[in-house]
Amino acid sequence: MPERLDRIRAAMADAGLDALLVGAAVEDMFGRHDDNRRYVSGFTGSTGWALITPGRALFAADFRYTEQAAREVTPYGFTVFPALGNSKDWWPKLFGEARLAGKKGVRSRADTSLGAWLALHELVATMPTLDRPELLPAPLIIQTLRRRKDASE
Repeated sequence: MPERLDRIRAAMADAGLDALLVGAAVEDMFGRHDDNRRYVSGFTGSTGWALITPGRALFAADFRYTEQAAREVTPYGFTVFPALGNSKDWWPKLFGEARLAGKKGVRSRADTSLGAWLALHELVATMPTLDRPELLPAPLIIQTLRRRKDASE
């Protein structure tokens, strides 16, 4: 489904965004709140983050899901990023891997809980100033793209 990434990247460029972060509103054991993450990455597990930039598509998965993520997200054009240890350790590494220092890194409004969004802001504030991405709410890119079905749907 790399063509989905192409459409997402085009929409990001139209919106003036350097990155799009797609998660789920809650840890989603029953698959009720992760439709956008699944649409973007193909991942069916209960937790994980898709980070899309113009040049990279990374999927952050913890130790429980790295093997599953590798099977599911690779056909969608993603590389698995192991989200291991404390979030204060791996989020800065993920942002570094995506080369987001000083860039507009954003999340889709519907795909993150307020608590997770605030925690991410607090974490970014602890990063060295030159390494910090700017976190902004994104327009409803994924929801808009999902209205038009592709061949696989």
